[in-house]
Amino acid sequence: MQIEEAKMEEVLEILQKEAENYINEASKCAYCSCNTEIQELLSQDSLERFTAITKAIGFPLKDYDYEFSKLFGISDENEDLARLMQSWITLGSSVECALQIFLAINLSNYKDSGWGSWEEFNFENVKGELYKALNSIGEENLPKKKRDSLKKIIKDFLKGKQETTHLEQLNLQSLIGFYKVNVWWIDEYTTELQIIRDYRNCVHSFKKRDIGEWDRLLDSLKFYCILLLDLRNMTPDVDDMLQLETELRAECEMEFRADHDTYQNEY
Repeated sequence: MQIEEAKMEEVLEILQKEAENYINEASKCAYCSCNTEIQELLSQDSLERFTAITKAIGFPLKDYDYEFSKLFGISDENEDLARLMQSWITLGSSVECALQIFLAINLSNYKDSGWGSWEEFNFENVKGELYKALNSIGEENLPKKKRDSLKKIIKDFLKGKQETTHLEQLNLQSLIGFYKVNVWWIDEYTTELQIIRDYRNCVHSFKKRDIGEWDRLLDSLKFYCILLLDLRNMTPDVDDMLQLETELRAECEMEFRADHDTYQNEY
């Protein structure tokens, strides 16, 4: 209810708070995983980058009252466009990162999904047939240098289809597809994420793009706040594990001090 009724400034504050709560949970999960790959993906640097990107969503709106400017007709259309574009671009980047963080927390499940790999696919056979087809093309139509270049592209591409796509290589479109198929999801979320992706693509400025309106951005920011809440609620609860570790560490330290005192008294 608080998110639903919030204005732009309030939503940005909620968003920053929820982003910090999310990375706090991610950091705890990475620590408790004892998995080097997960800990590298969810390093302090990467989580701080996520926080910075999320904070940057509000930078174009700092000291700028778009509602007041629009109401009194004193806004500069180009300035409005620039600020709106910046917000969509950073919002899309933040959402992409948030979805990757969740998959990093659940890395083994993501790898087992086989996302991006080809089923019933024999690398050597397919590569051999494609190489054979290239070799059959005459030198006058496809010089050896270009043929070798194509072979390398084919080889690298086919290698990538042997295993799950690396998490860092997933773009927002791929993430939306993965979540739709593999994660508990509702259609509304897929639709909202697709809207954010489409408006984020305003970065490709030469092609005509629709970047929505301020109200649409506000709705997407509210959705993102709820998305972060959902992602955080779906992370493993590791607080009991951390509490146990703290208690065990305290007991060990007490025993060490007791042994040390006994040794000092004896000698």
